[in-house]
Amino acid sequence: MFDFDFKGSKVLEKFVLKSILEWDSEVKCSTLEHRSNGMMECKIGTFHHSIIPSFHHSITPTRIFPLHPVLTMINNLIPFSFGGLPNKPEDYEKAKIAVLPVPFDGTVSYRTGTRNGPRAIIEASRNMELYDEENGMEISDYGIFSLGELEPTLASPEAMVLRVRDTVKEILQAGKFPVTLGGEHSITVGAVMALSEKHKDLSVLQLDAHTDLREQYWGTPYSHASAMRRCMEMASVTQVGIRSTCREEEEFVRKNSEQIFWAKNIVGQTGWVDDMVETLEEEVYITIDLDVLDPSIMPSVGTPEPGGLLWYETLEILRKVCQRKRIVGFDVVELLPNSENVAPDFLAAKLVSKLMGYALT
Repeated sequence: MFDFDFKGSKVLEKFVLKSILEWDSEVKCSTLEHRSNGMMECKIGTFHHSIIPSFHHSITPTRIFPLHPVLTMINNLIPFSFGGLPNKPEDYEKAKIAVLPVPFDGTVSYRTGTRNGPRAIIEASRNMELYDEENGMEISDYGIFSLGELEPTLASPEAMVLRVRDTVKEILQAGKFPVTLGGEHSITVGAVMALSEKHKDLSVLQLDAHTDLREQYWGTPYSHASAMRRCMEMASVTQVGIRSTCREEEEFVRKNSEQIFWAKNIVGQTGWVDDMVETLEEEVYITIDLDVLDPSIMPSVGTPEPGGLLWYETLEILRKVCQRKRIVGFDVVELLPNSENVAPDFLAAKLVSKLMGYALT
């Protein structure tokens, strides 16, 4: 049951009912009834709306506040998919991109909540413009299908990594371009496992504030703090935006010094990007830990670090890499949503959208 305060407006009453019926033809037995308290009671009979691939989900009744009741109702009916795009099972066959939300933060060491990141990114994407003025296309032109959230396993961090690996392998076998949304950074290891089996000369481009090169952390080699150490066992890794490491990681940092681009040397600069691209193989997987961005534009991360990249320089890095290399997949991880500030959610969603465009055009 949905409550609307129409202030006695019959025009608005009819508009609400018309909007609901036009938006989803599966709505049955919709009625609007007056109540003694002056509110309108909108009764919607049993219906289903596809918001998760291969599943039907009954919309949970919620209270709609007087301001813009129709828009709120319509938002509830938009598919819960990246960009709010159609997401029926038959759409999967036509899609080029498969979006995989992975709500896992089982090894975080400071602030928990990145498990809510994938849902926040998708929610924001449902409310952003789909047209990209830079390439003159809508993201729907690429063909995007959003998979259901990958159920976390708490058996062990390694078990979760393997679950991601197996799912990404299925995406690749279906001929789709994998886009993974985290969640914590350990999920990248699973994606790289799957891609390294298919692409033998693979590079990983890591945009991050932290090196993530510990052999293990808190008793597991599959911690978010060990993500790039594991990736280096399968592919070459180039690190960009780094501004935090530890003594234990120094040896690996020295060995990989030509493939680490420290934030202090690149922020606000441009000449270094060509040198960075030269360190990459022809096939590249991109992983973006959102804490690579400066906290002034991305405060919603678990471990923010001052002195990060800004929006347009980040896009310039990604644009040049995508122009010169073949991107085989990417992930965006470590968003820790804050209900009091949704701007970072929109930034993350827009970043995913922009990188889709760069990678596929």
